[in-house]
Amino acid sequence: MTYSKLEYDFFSTKELNWVGKPSSMVIQNFMNEEYDLLIDLNINDLFPLKYISALSKASFKVGKYNEKELDIYDMMIDSDNTKTLKYFLRQVDVYITMLNKVETSLN
Repeated sequence: MTYSKLEYDFFSTKELNWVGKPSSMVIQNFMNEEYDLLIDLNINDLFPLKYISALSKASFKVGKYNEKELDIYDMMIDSDNTKTLKYFLRQVDVYITMLNKVETSLN
């Protein structure tokens, strides 16, 4: 029996240039991958993570609502700063599930 292995890539501040732009090859490869869905869990509005989301070639991007970032995401979820990551993830699950049901009914 084989088990699938989840892999996690990560980066540190050492891989940011002087303006906070991620610069490692791992990050470049991630941004160039054409994922079906990217969920930005960056509820604290950290620039390097917004940068990665903005330049990602993912087909559908989901992130926290911010009026200034309407051009980054295909779907934004309003989650004020008093809410937790757990709350945000529940909302993402609710809306992605609804979108999947609509897509299934259209096909």
